[in-house]
Amino acid sequence: MDIRRFTLYSALGCLTFNTSITYLVFMGTRAGTPLRRAFEATIALLTFNLGYLWARPMTLALQIIGFTGLFVIVWSNRQWIRANPIAAAQVTLRTVRVVGITVGLLLISASIATPSDAFSLVAWVWNDPRFFVHLGASRQTALALSGISLLIGALAVYRVGVHLISTYSGP
Repeated sequence: MDIRRFTLYSALGCLTFNTSITYLVFMGTRAGTPLRRAFEATIALLTFNLGYLWARPMTLALQIIGFTGLFVIVWSNRQWIRANPIAAAQVTLRTVRVVGITVGLLLISASIATPSDAFSLVAWVWNDPRFFVHLGASRQTALALSGISLLIGALAVYRVGVHLISTYSGP
């Protein structure tokens, strides 16, 4: 195809596509539309989480330290990870399973042993149990539900990951 014709068709296609997307976003963000409500909910959630972290600088510092430590571990083992991707994925999945089960069981046992103190401590570090309280659950139930969710989530990630590894690694 001639370069001038190709450029013209590409420009017309881009103009049509971008105009359509702009119109849909403009119409979708008007008050009362589902897209607008989703956008406002996302902004509210981000604002809540940023406010939560701003009020708890120690939590933010611990998260930064944790992610930095994880980055250092991955970076220092990058040669082994490249040489053994399946083994690295298996180690990661086992770690997710062990941490998820451990923290999930700790949350569940804390909801039974000392629900009020445990909820205060957990909510100071991690704001997810508050989600269940906003839905009408008691603090004890919120801790138990958070623990169960973490347990189920960790086991689901592990099972799906093992299945994907076995599917893509071959027999």
